[in-house]
Amino acid sequence: MDPELFQLYLNAMGGQKDASSAAFDPALAFLTGLYQPKQQFTEDQLFARLAPMISMAGSEQAGPRFEAAAAIRGGRAPWDIKKDKTLRGNVDPKEWDKLVDAMFKENESVKAKMLDLELEQDPFEKQGLPGYDAKYQPQDMYKFAPKAFQKILEGLPEAQAAEDKALKPISDKYNRDIMVTDDESRLDVLYRKALEDPRAEQMSRSHNAVNWEKNLPIFAKQIAKSELKDLGNKPILDEGKTLKSNLYGDYVKSLISRKTGSASNKLKNAEKLSGQIQTELEAQGRSPLYDAILRQAAMGGMLK
Repeated sequence: MDPELFQLYLNAMGGQKDASSAAFDPALAFLTGLYQPKQQFTEDQLFARLAPMISMAGSEQAGPRFEAAAAIRGGRAPWDIKKDKTLRGNVDPKEWDKLVDAMFKENESVKAKMLDLELEQDPFEKQGLPGYDAKYQPQDMYKFAPKAFQKILEGLPEAQAAEDKALKPISDKYNRDIMVTDDESRLDVLYRKALEDPRAEQMSRSHNAVNWEKNLPIFAKQIAKSELKDLGNKPILDEGKTLKSNLYGDYVKSLISRKTGSASNKLKNAEKLSGQIQTELEAQGRSPLYDAILRQAAMGGMLK
């Protein structure tokens, strides 16, 4: 507990509270370290607690009970499940109806609880404060070291304009689709695709099931030639060359962006400083909620 902040809070409340009031005041409980957030449950945990029949059926991995549970959790209506003989199997129709109704009731209780948890508001948020689990955002760090950030980001607009100008011709040259128009290049692209085409494998297996892999290129070439004929004079995207070109362009641009004084370098250094400040603050027990309570207390009032 921060004694100074604790006293500020008490003063803001007119000195009418002490540590014993923490059980009734979330902010005071937070300052004294006594606040315990309500336990959160995953969907599976809620099913384990509120839907034992569905949970047990889910562990069976097969059978009518498993199928009923899966169908209900999947959102199917109970009346639709009841009439589905493929799910019911050999189970007596009346027993099947009872099982589906019971599981559906369990599923509805889980859905209702999930909705309650979703709508339940954090007690601090009710007071107009950040939530208990609120985390600092990178942009929040500026206020803790404005001069340091100003020094790092000095001249950012000009640096960004210069970097954009330097990167544009590289993007225009390398970060683009590479289309091929001559028959030899187009046939090569189509052939490489045909090697992965299931039709080529099927044709090769039909020709010789034992040596189909050896003969695969022959049938891939046939498919490629047929597709080239159907294309006429249309250009084809060469995905392999496009990928290599894009990767090289990205590499060249990264060299420019890493230079000292570039906009990217400035932003990276600001991000690094932001992370360092955030780590230090969290090590001190600071959080957006802590800061908000301090701010409200210093202003002489706390929202109720």
